[in-house]
Amino acid sequence: MNKKMVGLCFVLMMSLLISCNSNTALINETNEVVVSTNNVEETDVAEVEEEVEEVIEVEVYVEPEDLDNPKLPATLTYIGRATMKIEFADETVVYIDPYAGTDADYETPADLVLVTHQHGDHNKVDKVTLKEEGQVVMCPTDLVTGDTIELYGLSITAVTAYNGNHPKAKGCGFLIEAGEMTLYHAGDTSYVPEMVELADEHIDFAFIPMDGVYNMGPVEAKLVADTILAEVIMPIHTDGELDWNQDNADKFSAENKIIILPGETLEIK
Repeated sequence: MNKKMVGLCFVLMMSLLISCNSNTALINETNEVVVSTNNVEETDVAEVEEEVEEVIEVEVYVEPEDLDNPKLPATLTYIGRATMKIEFADETVVYIDPYAGTDADYETPADLVLVTHQHGDHNKVDKVTLKEEGQVVMCPTDLVTGDTIELYGLSITAVTAYNGNHPKAKGCGFLIEAGEMTLYHAGDTSYVPEMVELADEHIDFAFIPMDGVYNMGPVEAKLVADTILAEVIMPIHTDGELDWNQDNADKFSAENKIIILPGETLEIK
């Protein structure tokens, strides 16, 4: 299925009203709009300009075939390192690789916690409070590469993730399908030949490590981007020790990258 990333655009139309008690907008020969502010306070004009500026800055990623998806809209909060929280419209809450952040970042109880592997900067599940029927799903104890489970209206598939620091049999990445929307959390990995198969998954959002110490660096991550053909790719695990490294994120040269800093939230509609 073809996916689209659609920017939400707003068109501001100005009516030309000519009367003795109204504002008058004229377009001069240089196509500049000249506004006569008779009976209009300067503060009113400033407020309109501010509102227009705020609206234009908004971008929303829309899947037309997903307009009736009960999981959307969703919000994705990047907590840091490889850690994120996804809150779906039906109130399903998912954490991936809990580690970074403070207790406040884990205040929302979880339906599901996904762990890509058992390194200490990915598996701090005790930070998360589970709902009454909440579950923790870990690689490789609960899932191994190739396994798919259906939970909370989500389809979750374990996919290949490995390099010299992360044995192939001891970890995975996750494909998370919510209706027609597909997310890919790569876990800890470098480029591997099996990633060619991910191009057929029509990934909407991919989250790729690029610390250059325990995983691939930004240059190799660009190879991954060119291979998996995701609509949007977000750098994660950008430093060997810290939760975030802006230099590595900046060096990642994929044209479809989006940078979300720790603590920031991305809205998916």
